[in-house]
Amino acid sequence: MILGEQMPDKEDPKYKQRYEKEVNAGRKFAIATGIDKFAAKIQQFAINRKKTFFIILLGFLAIQSGLMIYRIYLISSKEQTTQTATERQEEAVRDRRKKVTKIINAMHCMPTNYVNNNNLNKKDNGHTEED
Repeated sequence: MILGEQMPDKEDPKYKQRYEKEVNAGRKFAIATGIDKFAAKIQQFAINRKKTFFIILLGFLAIQSGLMIYRIYLISSKEQTTQTATERQEEAVRDRRKKVTKIINAMHCMPTNYVNNNNLNKKDNGHTEED
């Protein structure tokens, strides 16, 4: 159970039908998407130009390895700080308070006639006559 299901033999009768069904489904998918033709073209290119294909393949692997090393460098050079969930929540509350304070301060800076006109429309707990 922990290691998973044992891989049965291709010739096992219970597995043979399932194997053939999955292979046929894979073939249908490859034909429908055109992957089979694309793979054939790549294979033909690799057969005809072995050195070029090998250089392209090695170049791709070198680029991927370089990117992986770069990502490892970025992660390792990053300052690692550990935060508890409580600290993150407190920080979020502080940020929210700063935003609310900023909005309130902005309202105090607005012209008085704008603030008064908005308050005149709000009667009965914020509902206007049109509601």
